[in-house]
Amino acid sequence: EIFAENRNKKFDYTIARAGELNMGEARGVKEIEFNQGMDKNGIVSRLDFADVLVNAGFDSSAGGVTFECYYRDTAQPVDMFASLQKCQAMGKSTEQCFFGDKFSDGKPPSLDELLAGAQEGSIFTSGREVYGKDNFGSMFAMLSKDRDEQIDLGSLGMGTS
Repeated sequence: EIFAENRNKKFDYTIARAGELNMGEARGVKEIEFNQGMDKNGIVSRLDFADVLVNAGFDSSAGGVTFECYYRDTAQPVDMFASLQKCQAMGKSTEQCFFGDKFSDGKPPSLDELLAGAQEGSIFTSGREVYGKDNFGSMFAMLSKDRDEQIDLGSLGMGTS
């Protein structure tokens, strides 16, 4: 009956790729980062990722997109060297690439400086990050719709055989 009622409807898709899932508590939308491009990964709780999925199912702006989901302060590049080059090409210092936007004075931050406050910006900026806002709808709306493009699996460290 459900199939018959929806036979002529066009359904969309959302591909959300979780970072490493953990059993931790929910940290909320403001801690989450989406990224498109398979060049960053991180950690996200099962609770927060489930919240992303439920919200995506009810938000039309999440249709036709693919993205990675993780906590902003756990972001790690898939390819450190390529990510550092891309980040620096965007005009960021090495310190900003590794530790966030508030570290731009040209000297490595101390552990106390790293732990003293919230991270500003993204680590290893790719230019495709969407940061946690007040709600997931505003984040979904900032994602680029998928398009057909060839991906070189060799560049991802995957063999083609």
